[in-house]
Order: sequence, then C-alpha cells, then structure tokens
Amino acid sequence: MSNPGQLRIPIGPRLESAYAVHVVGDERSSNPVELGIKWLERFCEDPLRSDLADSLRADVVQTRVLVRPSAASAEARFLQQVRERGREPWRGDPLGEPPLKLFPSFRMGAEEERRYRAATHLVVVTAKYPFSDGELRQGVLGARAVANGVALHRGGVIRDLSIMARVIALEALEAPLRADGQLTLSDHITCQMSAGSRGGWLTTQGMQRFGLPNLEMREIPAGMSFLGVVMHAVARRFLQEALAAAEHKEAATGVAGGEVVLPDALTVHGEDLVAAIGKEVPSLAQTRVRLWFEKDDGGERLLRVGPPRDFDGTAAEWYAPAAAEFLGAELQVAPPRKPGLFARLFGRRDQ
Repeated sequence: MSNPGQLRIPIGPRLESAYAVHVVGDERSSNPVELGIKWLERFCEDPLRSDLADSLRADVVQTRVLVRPSAASAEARFLQQVRERGREPWRGDPLGEPPLKLFPSFRMGAEEERRYRAATHLVVVTAKYPFSDGELRQGVLGARAVANGVALHRGGVIRDLSIMARVIALEALEAPLRADGQLTLSDHITCQMSAGSRGGWLTTQGMQRFGLPNLEMREIPAGMSFLGVVMHAVARRFLQEALAAAEHKEAATGVAGGEVVLPDALTVHGEDLVAAIGKEVPSLAQTRVRLWFEKDDGGERLLRVGPPRDFDGTAAEWYAPAAAEFLGAELQVAPPRKPGLFARLFGRRDQ
C-alpha cells in the first residue's frame, strides 16, 4: 500500500507498441523492416537513424501479414474485445475493427477512410521492449518507422492498436523524427474529451505502450478543451519521472522492472509541453498537479490528475487557474474562447 505522498506504479516485464497497416493485396516481395529502414533514411538523422536501423536489423520489430476479415466479422470481434477486456488497458486485436461510426470523432480524413475501406490485407507491426529509456525509444520509434514505411510504399493507412479507434493521419507518415532523438509524446498518445451530467472528463489513450496507466481529469467545466494541452505536458512529466525512478532503482538494487515509487505531486514545466508536442510554445510557466488511483471499480485502472493537496477548492474550481498559471493568465478571463488552442498547437487532425 502506498504511503501518503507516494504513488506506486506497477511496470510489466515487456511493453508493446503495435500497428495494423491496412493495404490492398498480399505483396510479399517487399520486406516491411527494410521499408522501415528506408523510411529512416528519408526522415531521420544520425545518430538516431543508425541506432534505430541497427535495432530493426536486430529484430526489435516483428511483422506478419493477415487477410482482413469482413466488416461484420471484424466489428463483432472488436465489440467482443470491448466486453472482455475488463481491467486491462486497450490492446487491440488486429482482426477486430471498431465500427466506422466511431472514427469521425477521431478525425479520420476522406483519403484515410478510402484507403481503410479498400484494404484487403493487414501488415501487423509489433515491437516488444523493457521499461528503460533507450530500449523503450527504440521499440516505440522502430515500430512506427516500419508502419510508416509500409504505408508509404503500399499506399496504405495505419491503425494504432494501442488506441481504441485511431487512424494515423496521412501527413504524419512523412513527419521527420526529432533530431535530438526524443519521443514526441503526442505522436503516440491521444487525449479525448467527453461530456456528462457532472461535467466533462479528459482521458489519455496509449500510455500503456510506455508501461504506464492512462491519465484522466474529471468534472471539467464547459469550454476547457485547452486542458488537452496541459494533459500532454502532465503525461510527459509522468513518463520522465517514472523512467528516472526505474533507472535509480536498478542502479541501487540491481533489479530491473517491477514497481516504481514516485511522489504523488508533480511539478509540470513549460519544457514538458514543448517536449511532448515537439514545438516551441511561448509564455509557458509551470503548475503543480497530484496523481492518484481511484478506488478499484473493476475497469481499467486510470490515474486521476487533479489539484495538489494544498489547493482550497474542488477539482472543477482548480482547472482554470491551473491552466492559466501554465498557459497564460488570459484563460482565467474567458476560458470558453480558447477551444482552438489545442488544434493550433498540434496542427494535425489525429490529435
């Protein structure tokens, strides 16, 4: 059991990042891993390019080709998985596909939908790796490089199997990797806002590919879609703190993996948002958040994001001043007038 002020995070022995590339035809002449290496030659610089190419040649990424099932069969399989997944974070079955009606809220474009509907086969790309900074980066970026390479070569479209209903926007297939070798977190997770009778809630999807629970904010007042920006920064700081704790634990005990212990209060800096989205953002400061697990309700165990213990008020009262502190004081005046901030910062349809 966690002590007050502590957060215990279980980390699995092997993490996974997986994609299904929807393509037409069963072309076996092109090696998916070699297509990934060619993609790196075009869209990545050394030394990261050589590091990732070497890891691909060492079989960090595995691929297989499947015949795509009928739409009815794929949807039935998807819905069965939704019913059965219980406590587990989302881990998509490549042969189970969400109904197309789910995709509009995830901004699948017309050309992405055309390719998705036309596909007859799936090239499944999977990387498995431990929870350590270098190997995690090799696995996450290596899997995406291979998926991008296959999609570009075959005229396909990528479905992210770590997120329930996400197709990667086509313009992202030619987005170069960062020269500093760091992960752009927004390429690998999403933040989705939903509304209910007690306010909105904002939930990440995809943190499981980093070995971590997904994050959630609840009881969000209307007009605060900009909190998605804050959530990306929180997710990045959480990941960095967990990786550092795991490295410290291994150095001190010689034991890799397993549980990591973090303080339940994090200070999120402007640099975290810049790193999370891979873009410079002006006028950023910092803010403090607290993380905690809710009482187990039998579903996916989400990590709540809310006010620090010394905040005098409710979570609903905390969001505006916290965002204002982090993003700019004008948000305190009229937060509903900032719904476009999230889209302007990311500049892509798949976020």
